[in-house]
Amino acid sequence: DIRLANVRLTNNARQGLTIAGAAGVTALDCDFSATGRTGGAYHRSPGAGVDLEPGHDYDLPSDFRAERCRFEDNRGSAVVAGSPDRIGLVELINCSGSRRRSGRLILSSAQTRIRGGNWHNIQIACAFAAHQEFRTPINIEVSGGVWTGDDPNWTPVYDLGPRRPNTWIHDNRFELRSPQPFTETYLFRCANPNHRFEENEIFVARTGHAGRGDDLIGQFTHATVRGNRWSTDLRGPGRFVNNYHQAQRVAEERFSGAFAAIGMQG
Repeated sequence: DIRLANVRLTNNARQGLTIAGAAGVTALDCDFSATGRTGGAYHRSPGAGVDLEPGHDYDLPSDFRAERCRFEDNRGSAVVAGSPDRIGLVELINCSGSRRRSGRLILSSAQTRIRGGNWHNIQIACAFAAHQEFRTPINIEVSGGVWTGDDPNWTPVYDLGPRRPNTWIHDNRFELRSPQPFTETYLFRCANPNHRFEENEIFVARTGHAGRGDDLIGQFTHATVRGNRWSTDLRGPGRFVNNYHQAQRVAEERFSGAFAAIGMQG
């Protein structure tokens, strides 16, 4: 086992921390920030705060648990975990991370648990770029956090990949406060039959709306969507709209302000 406490790993060229074939790695009150921000031109991809490497077939899958750690302004993703066959666990408890422009948590481990914390302009990227077949299913749970963004390119949730992870995103607060119209067609991209989006609170600022028509927010094809509270300070004539067409289940969704839904049954 490896334990890091109150360690600063900042301004590195390639990674803050690389984990390759290491089980029982724990970080408490550590700082994995500004990777790729060396003060010069020298930096290397992926430029992550923490990268769990899937490149070799080790005897044991790697795992990483962080509590009260910071992932600020990394040139790449805050955390990268790219193979459930070789990465057993990523757990982030009451951690925080931010970027000036949209960034990601790339989550393709066998088990991912993110609980609490504050994240700014960071996307929950479920099995992002995981195109190959894996022996091990991908499981992701995200709960109790505050996710904010002011980048027009920020999309809080991506779950469109062919690996179809078992994803449960629940009891979070999302605040989308772009000062300019959003650039993406959908902001919550949850088109996965194994995706559950439940009991979240979402606020979308009127400044992200473009023109007088309908702007799409949620894409929930085949997903289960239940008990979420959607609000905006937009009062029309335009609207923000969720698309529930072909959703597996939709129940107890609530809306306030100029928020609307299409594809809901009943």
